Amino acid sequence: DSASPESIRHEKRAKKIGAASGLERGFSMLDAEFFNDSKMLEIEKGAKELTIPIIKDNRKIVAATNGGLKYPSPLVFNSEWKHEEIHDDVKRFNYPSVSSVKRPENEEDIAFMTVLELGHLIRTKQISSEELVGIFLKRLKRYNQVLEAVITVTEDLAYRQAKQADQLLAQGVDLGPLHGIPYGLKDIIAVPEYKTTWGSTTFKDQVLDIEAWVYKRLKSAGAVLVGKLVTGSLAYDDIWFGGILNFTMDVDMLAHFDTWQRSGQDDEFEAQDQWPTELRRARVIPAVDYIQSQRARGKLIQEVKESFTVDAFVGNATDWEKVCVGNLVGMPVMVVPVGFEKIKDPPTNGTRRRSTVTTGIYAPPDHDHIALALTMAYQSVTNHHKRRPPIDNLGPDDTIRNPPKTVIPPRILKAMVDAS
Repeated sequence: DSASPESIRHEKRAKKIGAASGLERGFSMLDAEFFNDSKMLEIEKGAKELTIPIIKDNRKIVAATNGGLKYPSPLVFNSEWKHEEIHDDVKRFNYPSVSSVKRPENEEDIAFMTVLELGHLIRTKQISSEELVGIFLKRLKRYNQVLEAVITVTEDLAYRQAKQADQLLAQGVDLGPLHGIPYGLKDIIAVPEYKTTWGSTTFKDQVLDIEAWVYKRLKSAGAVLVGKLVTGSLAYDDIWFGGILNFTMDVDMLAHFDTWQRSGQDDEFEAQDQWPTELRRARVIPAVDYIQSQRARGKLIQEVKESFTVDAFVGNATDWEKVCVGNLVGMPVMVVPVGFEKIKDPPTNGTRRRSTVTTGIYAPPDHDHIALALTMAYQSVTNHHKRRPPIDNLGPDDTIRNPPKTVIPPRILKAMVDAS
């Protein structure tokens, strides 16, 4: 007699429970008993299909011979108790002269000036950093309703940093090309007093009381933060080179999100097939095989170093294989606009919206100045980067509403009046 549908379902459920109970002992050895049956089975499936084949490939690459370390890991133990980063502050190239630049009458023209041009206006007292911040904050509030590019406007911080930048210049202290210049940071970068959401609803109220390294560097250069910018959830959407070395990313990231996973908060993440799934697999990667993956990364670094026989090369900036190799070996890339194309699926009644076409200029590790210099040379004979979007007249369905008037704090208004 054929089994009934109910008995078949019962048999499948029993097998699933039996399989999960057999996994419990293994997970208990990893202090990972917090996973439920479904997650343990999901991890086992992912390990068989993805993790174990990668482990075997890494062994063939770097662990075929016992003893010795022909391909050492790029992770090197440092016995110093307090390790300080060493930075080379020697100028690598000269900035072009902008000594003849005058302040435009129109704020729109000011908003599209280059960093060097704005810096010249500040240093020659044609405009103050505080006034410049006011112009950019007004534009952020006006256009963000269409662009949706800003998560948090850091208005109070911007005015404080701008005031300090102006005071330093008045005292004869010039911190460099970024002194007094407004800028924005992706919201994966921590800034005290403000939310760092990592682009995820599960961290929408998170405030980290630390300064990210890149923020420290920009602040020390006198730059003025006006906003935290939109980013993908936990900066996902990376396809890592060769499926490489993704151990190095997943395990490192799980070390930062250990409590998030253990407490079950990853269940609330908006894309369950992305980070939650990857980081659950990372929980069961053996330490030995993590080190082997780092050795394979060391081999990749050496191969890229030996094959990089030019000063730089031009390549697709959205080619994830190139981008991710660059991430793994420390290769800087400048993303450069080279033209425009129509947006996908434009509205039937027309729009003036366009998408930017870009390319990348890749340079060897620690040679950012080469990528920058080549970008400057390219842009000196092209005008793609100078084109302005028709933001106030995009099409019949795109309207820009005037935002509420910006209320300048009294102390800042008084300082601006005094300065004038």
